[in-house]
Amino acid sequence: MSATPTRLRTVEDLITGRRLDTDTLERAGELATKAVKPLDDFRASAEYRAHITGVVVRRALERAAAEAR
Repeated sequence: MSATPTRLRTVEDLITGRRLDTDTLERAGELATKAVKPLDDFRASAEYRAHITGVVVRRALERAAAEAR
């Protein structure tokens, strides 16, 4: 993804104290996609990696919300 870990503070701020409904999860994925600065190399483009970051963040939050219920 990148040379160093990235903390997604915008996503943290969004979800703190909120119910993880569909709109919040969608917005969290969008924010994650915009927040990262992925590498572009022969394995995957930076655009693809940014997109996948949003997908993974959304899925992780969906699973965490399901497990919390």
